[in-house]
Amino acid sequence: MMGPSSTGAPAAETLATPPTPPGSLTSPPRSREVLSFLDALRRWRDDLSAALGRLDRRAQVASRPDDYLADVQLAMSLTESIDRRTEELIAAWDSGRVGPDELAKIAELIWGRLPDALGNPTAFALSEASTLAAALESRLSARLSADTIAGSGAAGRIAPLRETLQRCRQLVETLGAARGHADTEADRLAAGLEKALNSAAGPAAAGAEIDRIADAAEILERDLIKEVGLRSVVQREAVELADRVAAIERIEAEVHVTADRCRDKIADPPRLGIPEVHALGAVPQPPANAAGADAWQRARAEQAAYAARLDLVARALDEAARRYAAPLDERAELRGLAEAYRARAGAAGLAEDPQLDKGFAAARTVLYQAPCDLAAGRDLVTAYVSAVQRAVGSTDAPKEPPVPHVKPDSASTQTEDQT
Repeated sequence: MMGPSSTGAPAAETLATPPTPPGSLTSPPRSREVLSFLDALRRWRDDLSAALGRLDRRAQVASRPDDYLADVQLAMSLTESIDRRTEELIAAWDSGRVGPDELAKIAELIWGRLPDALGNPTAFALSEASTLAAALESRLSARLSADTIAGSGAAGRIAPLRETLQRCRQLVETLGAARGHADTEADRLAAGLEKALNSAAGPAAAGAEIDRIADAAEILERDLIKEVGLRSVVQREAVELADRVAAIERIEAEVHVTADRCRDKIADPPRLGIPEVHALGAVPQPPANAAGADAWQRARAEQAAYAARLDLVARALDEAARRYAAPLDERAELRGLAEAYRARAGAAGLAEDPQLDKGFAAARTVLYQAPCDLAAGRDLVTAYVSAVQRAVGSTDAPKEPPVPHVKPDSASTQTEDQT
């Protein structure tokens, strides 16, 4: 096997000489000879199939593919016959379970004529077909190595390169008026490819030029994808930012309602400013389609800065909503706690207890007046809860055990009867 060519041609793989068959048609081979031959034949057959497959692919992208068609077809036909005969030999060998009759059959298969695809005898025995197939492989390899395209080492890049250039043209169409020089560059690369394919400079020069064009096309496609992606992001972000602004404005309105209610219902409410979304200004919009990449990058940076400021406003609104809602929530909790302990007192038979009634009335009066003094209400509810707990605890205390019954004597019995 040879290493990579210094001319840029594909790495060459030299096919080995076909194995020499043992025995003859009239002198069957020995078992050891058959085993050694079959091992070598199988390896060589697989190498031949792989080599012809590579040559076939190179021939398909050659400058004039039809020039190689006859040799490729003949080589493939011989390979198919060799493959069938190899499988017949493997079956006849039967993992070494052979005697004189089987060895004679193997000699016939080795030295007899190979059948064609229709089963008719050909002019070649196995060794002759193998030698001819190897010669065709060598001839095809030499001819294709001299071909401008097939021998360039870049044949496999041509189809992907054409696809890359086609995608570049589609991306250019997407950019529309903002395509800049990209359409000119795509056309220049496509023209350069055709020129390289029809060049008479030789395979090495053609391969180097195709590689250069392929690299340039990949860079162009990458830049176009980034440009189209940037524009898509800016346009999408403008819509998303507008939606976020509308949603945060609704939150701002709700916070104002909560703050007004807190100031109206609670004594000494929080002193906290409420940020205004409109102070941020309008959402940065995408530039005109014809604008260059710099304008779109600036727009993206402006959107990122605007989004960061919008995040700060959203967090400030969340904090204001929490701070203004907290006193109202505490007042509701204190009201519910007082009512719950009033129900507990009633369940314990203390619904008309004057002291408990007085404590509940005092707490209710403070909690249901506006503005509500939360500190006073908190203290009154705490006192009422403690009073209910003490009162209910005394009523739930276990009763004293009854006095044991003592049998009265006769005297005392008479006395009790008289009274």
